[in-house]
Amino acid sequence: MSKVIRLLGLLAMVMLLGCSGGGGGGATTTVSGTVLLDGQPLEEGEIFFEEVDRSQSPSAAPIKNGSYTAQVPPGNKTVRISASKPGKPDPVMGVGPPEPLIAPEYNVNSTLKVTISGSSQSDVNFEVKSIKK
Repeated sequence: MSKVIRLLGLLAMVMLLGCSGGGGGGATTTVSGTVLLDGQPLEEGEIFFEEVDRSQSPSAAPIKNGSYTAQVPPGNKTVRISASKPGKPDPVMGVGPPEPLIAPEYNVNSTLKVTISGSSQSDVNFEVKSIKK
């Protein structure tokens, strides 16, 4: 019986160690920079760093006044930037759903790529465009 308990304890420790660190090797790089929307600092939004092969969950960080700081595992990443504005009022429902601000080539169909390496990377800057109307 004690062998079973020790085995279960060891299995629990392995699972905990394997799950820590955000889904990968555990090492991350502090990445910071700015995001401009149509040449102006993006007031508020989110930035995502996603494995090119989508093998891990993306790293995300808020964008405030055009600046962000994120903890990102090293490697080649697809970058997705998201921001929205309040939707137009609906006479029945009140506030409508949020409307995206950023063109799809910077989020849903992102063409933004970056390689993350080292212990810290600053000035990882992006300039995106609004959705054309």
